[in-house]
Amino acid sequence: MRQKILTIDIGTQSVRVAIVTAEGKILKLSQILQEVHSPHSGWAQQKPDSWWEKAVGAIREVFFDSRIRPDSIKAISVCGQMHGPVGIDETGNITTEWVQLWCDKRCSKQCDAIRQKYDEARLAEITANPINTAWTAFKVLWIKNNQRNLYDKSRWFLAPKDFINYRLTGVAATDYSEASGSYLFDARTEKYCLDLAEKLGVDIEKFPPISNSYDLIGNITNEAAQKTGLEPGTP
Repeated sequence: MRQKILTIDIGTQSVRVAIVTAEGKILKLSQILQEVHSPHSGWAQQKPDSWWEKAVGAIREVFFDSRIRPDSIKAISVCGQMHGPVGIDETGNITTEWVQLWCDKRCSKQCDAIRQKYDEARLAEITANPINTAWTAFKVLWIKNNQRNLYDKSRWFLAPKDFINYRLTGVAATDYSEASGSYLFDARTEKYCLDLAEKLGVDIEKFPPISNSYDLIGNITNEAAQKTGLEPGTP
């Protein structure tokens, strides 16, 4: 009987995978450490391919160490560090080899430009957030301003956990907590705001559809199953 849940956490300093019961008891945990790359002052970046490789390794390791069978997994849940835009093209290939992390400050000029052009207090009435280098849209704007060819190639910009979900299911999706930190989210309507996207100068169609955190977004593909050892079709 499928009773267990496999959880994946794409953290800033490590990738962790656990098998837990429906009541939340951790049966086995695997952790693979990772480093933050900082080639310039204020920069903090990692490679999304590395997140995927570590997630695959941790999934296989937690099954091997626990001797728990993949066919006992009822569902998979993914969480992680927020606001780091992973660019992927129409076929799912990564366009941004290095991804700006939540703590990366390189888009400070983009933030300053929006502050100078618009009333930040009025924008906050929509976003419920101040202008900040952490938010995804400003990082995407930096890509547009500094790596236009990568911006144009990107069909989607996905947060770290959403990128892993895409690799597992082939579905581009995000949740409300992540979308609310994009600076494109209207806190009053709980939808993306086209006016905000136009003010920032980014394409709102490059940001994934929003679901509840507990919604089923897809199932493990055959390709993901072959790499991870998970059962194909697992929710």
